[in-house]
Amino acid sequence: MQKVFKYIIVGVIAVLIFGSGFITGCAYSRGTTKGLERENAELQGSIRSYSATIESLNSDRIRIAGRVSDLESEIVELGTETPEIIDISESIETGLGSLSGRISDSRQGIQKVADGLGELNSELQFYIERAENP
Repeated sequence: MQKVFKYIIVGVIAVLIFGSGFITGCAYSRGTTKGLERENAELQGSIRSYSATIESLNSDRIRIAGRVSDLESEIVELGTETPEIIDISESIETGLGSLSGRISDSRQGIQKVADGLGELNSELQFYIERAENP
């Protein structure tokens, strides 16, 4: 009987030790899960931040590509204007008369633009005064 009693006590102690270990393990696992959930939330925030940065960089890349395209167009335009510049210099070499006429035409055009800007300025001034003093 004593032998059986010893086995029962040893069994109860073993159950208590393993049971407390099991409970401790579950609690640790729960704490680890909470920690992992917190880290996961932080990582999700970082991923969103990086995604926003990538989108911003993509829009910058698209904007820069547009500027490069504009510059390429300007280079092509300058390339087409170069023969015109050569023609003008040949015109100067052959005679200043036609160049003088072109300059005069340009001056008249510039004067027309200046007159138009003056009229636009006075109209704008009129509307500004009218807006300030209804």
